[in-house]
Amino acid sequence: MRLSRVLPATVAAGAACLLLTPAQATAVTPNAVTAQIINANSGKCLEVYHSSTSNAATVDQWSCNGTATQNWHFVRVGTSQGFPVDEVINNHSGKCLEVYHSSTSTGARVDQYACNGTATQHWMYHDPGTGIGFHLINMNSGLILEVAHSSTANGAAVDQYLINYTKTQNWYHGQVL
Repeated sequence: MRLSRVLPATVAAGAACLLLTPAQATAVTPNAVTAQIINANSGKCLEVYHSSTSNAATVDQWSCNGTATQNWHFVRVGTSQGFPVDEVINNHSGKCLEVYHSSTSTGARVDQYACNGTATQHWMYHDPGTGIGFHLINMNSGLILEVAHSSTANGAAVDQYLINYTKTQNWYHGQVL
């Protein structure tokens, strides 16, 4: 399935932020967009734990609160199998979302690290066809970003896992900045 590259609404510079529901969320990031990434199961935002700016700082989920640590900048680095591949950069720290120590194991946690162009920091943006968001597939491991154990708690770990088509592996855009 080819993915749409059009946002359901355009946000002009200086305009109010747009909050998208899963049904309205785009299936693909346009190049160089900044947005919240919200888990379809929990409704919580992907963030860097305690707004850390350190390398290897844990990435978790937390109730969306509009802070910069919950905003992510998508930068297109290429394509794979016709799907866009992006670096996902935290707005607060300027560091890339990655799988800790380039692990290829299921359940390996994700963190942030200085962007270095490696496959562990590249994420394929894929529409699973469920109508409830998108998958982020790590280009190093081939595994999918998810909230561990389908947790809905603040501070729950975010890891990578085999595709299982549960909502905990689906994400959608919140505020597009």
